Amino acid sequence: MKRKKKGVKKVNPVKKVRKQKEGECFFCGATTNLQHHHIIPKCIGGDKLENNKVFVCAECHKKLHILLDPVIKYMAQAILLLQEELKRERTDLKAPLGFRSERGKKNESKS
Repeated sequence: MKRKKKGVKKVNPVKKVRKQKEGECFFCGATTNLQHHHIIPKCIGGDKLENNKVFVCAECHKKLHILLDPVIKYMAQAILLLQEELKRERTDLKAPLGFRSERGKKNESKS
Protein backbone atom coordinates (compact mmCIF):
# COMPACT_ATOMS: atom_id res chain seq x y z
CA MET A 1 0.00 0.00 0.00
CA LYS A 2 1.46 3.36 -1.09
CA ARG A 3 1.15 6.44 1.05
CA LYS A 4 0.32 9.76 -0.44
CA LYS A 5 2.97 12.40 0.01
CA LYS A 6 1.94 15.28 2.20
CA GLY A 7 2.75 18.79 1.13
CA VAL A 8 2.07 21.16 -1.72
CA LYS A 9 0.09 19.74 -4.59
CA LYS A 10 1.74 20.45 -7.92
CA VAL A 11 -0.62 21.90 -10.50
CA ASN A 12 0.16 21.53 -14.18
CA PRO A 13 -0.85 24.90 -15.71
CA VAL A 14 -1.55 23.33 -19.12
CA LYS A 15 -4.02 20.86 -17.60
CA LYS A 16 -5.54 23.67 -15.57
CA VAL A 17 -6.15 25.70 -18.75
CA ARG A 18 -7.82 22.70 -20.38
CA LYS A 19 -10.02 22.08 -17.33
CA GLN A 20 -10.86 25.73 -16.65
CA LYS A 21 -14.54 26.27 -16.26
CA GLU A 22 -15.95 28.84 -18.61
CA GLY A 23 -17.24 31.71 -16.56
CA GLU A 24 -14.60 31.53 -13.82
CA CYS A 25 -11.38 33.50 -13.27
CA PHE A 26 -8.31 31.35 -13.91
CA PHE A 27 -6.55 32.74 -10.82
CA CYS A 28 -9.08 33.60 -8.13
CA GLY A 29 -12.24 31.81 -9.27
CA ALA A 30 -14.36 34.98 -9.48
CA THR A 31 -17.42 34.69 -11.69
CA THR A 32 -18.13 38.34 -12.48
CA ASN A 33 -16.49 40.93 -14.73
CA LEU A 34 -14.51 38.33 -16.72
CA GLN A 35 -12.18 39.14 -19.60
CA HIS A 36 -10.11 37.09 -22.04
CA HIS A 37 -6.36 37.08 -21.46
CA HIS A 38 -3.94 35.79 -24.12
CA ILE A 39 -1.43 33.39 -22.57
CA ILE A 40 1.13 34.14 -25.29
CA PRO A 41 0.58 37.79 -26.27
CA LYS A 42 -0.36 38.45 -29.89
CA CYS A 43 2.47 41.00 -30.19
CA ILE A 44 5.08 38.25 -29.73
CA GLY A 45 3.43 35.64 -31.91
CA GLY A 46 0.54 34.33 -29.84
CA ASP A 47 -2.48 33.29 -31.84
CA LYS A 48 -6.14 34.17 -31.45
CA LEU A 49 -7.21 30.56 -30.91
CA GLU A 50 -9.14 29.50 -27.84
CA ASN A 51 -6.25 27.41 -26.50
CA ASN A 52 -4.24 30.63 -26.12
CA LYS A 53 -6.86 32.35 -23.96
CA VAL A 54 -8.00 32.13 -20.37
CA PHE A 55 -10.76 33.91 -18.52
CA VAL A 56 -9.59 36.29 -15.81
CA CYS A 57 -11.48 38.81 -13.74
CA ALA A 58 -10.76 42.50 -14.33
CA GLU A 59 -8.74 42.81 -11.11
CA CYS A 60 -6.46 39.83 -11.88
CA HIS A 61 -6.14 41.00 -15.52
CA LYS A 62 -4.93 44.42 -14.36
CA LYS A 63 -2.39 42.83 -11.99
CA LEU A 64 -1.17 40.51 -14.75
CA HIS A 65 -0.49 43.37 -17.12
CA ILE A 66 1.25 45.45 -14.46
CA LEU A 67 3.65 42.54 -13.96
CA LEU A 68 3.93 41.29 -17.53
CA ASP A 69 3.83 44.37 -19.78
CA PRO A 70 7.49 45.35 -19.19
CA VAL A 71 8.58 41.77 -19.91
CA ILE A 72 6.40 41.55 -23.03
CA LYS A 73 7.75 44.88 -24.29
CA TYR A 74 11.33 43.65 -23.79
CA MET A 75 10.58 40.34 -25.53
CA ALA A 76 8.95 42.09 -28.50
CA GLN A 77 12.01 44.33 -28.91
CA ALA A 78 14.35 41.33 -28.65
CA ILE A 79 12.37 39.48 -31.32
CA LEU A 80 12.60 42.47 -33.67
CA LEU A 81 16.35 42.77 -33.11
CA LEU A 82 16.84 39.06 -33.76
CA GLN A 83 14.78 39.26 -36.96
CA GLU A 84 16.88 42.20 -38.18
CA GLU A 85 20.08 40.33 -37.34
CA LEU A 86 18.91 37.27 -39.28
CA LYS A 87 18.08 39.43 -42.30
CA ARG A 88 21.58 40.97 -42.18
CA GLU A 89 23.23 37.56 -41.89
CA ARG A 90 21.33 36.25 -44.88
CA THR A 91 22.59 39.11 -47.04
CA ASP A 92 26.19 38.49 -45.86
CA LEU A 93 26.21 34.94 -47.21
CA LYS A 94 28.18 35.82 -50.35
CA ALA A 95 31.22 33.90 -49.06
CA PRO A 96 30.94 30.24 -48.04
CA LEU A 97 29.89 29.60 -44.45
CA GLY A 98 32.86 29.78 -42.10
CA PHE A 99 34.63 32.36 -44.29
CA ARG A 100 32.58 35.47 -43.72
CA SER A 101 34.38 38.72 -44.15
CA GLU A 102 33.29 41.13 -41.41
CA ARG A 103 32.19 40.12 -37.92
CA GLY A 104 32.62 36.36 -37.90
CA LYS A 105 36.26 36.22 -39.08
CA LYS A 106 37.60 32.70 -38.88
CA ASN A 107 41.29 32.00 -39.35
CA GLU A 108 41.70 33.80 -42.67
CA SER A 109 45.45 33.63 -42.50
CA LYS A 110 47.94 32.85 -39.79
CA SER A 111 50.95 35.02 -40.70
